Amino acid sequence: MNEIEEFVRAKLLVNPELVIVIETHPEAEYSIMIDILDELRNADAKKISLKTMKLGQ
Repeated sequence: MNEIEEFVRAKLLVNPELVIVIETHPEAEYSIMIDILDELRNADAKKISLKTMKLGQ
C-alpha cells in the first residue's frame, strides 16, 4: 500500500493521460478500496475507474 503513490506518480510522469483501473473482489473490504483511492489522490491521479471483479468466469 505504501508504494502506490510513488508508483503512480512515476507512471503519470510518463503518461499524464493514464487511466487507472481499480478492480476489486466483491468480498473485499471497502476500507481497502478507500485507502487505495486516497493513495491515488495523493499521487494526483485524475482518471480513475472502479470495477468489480466478475467471479466464476
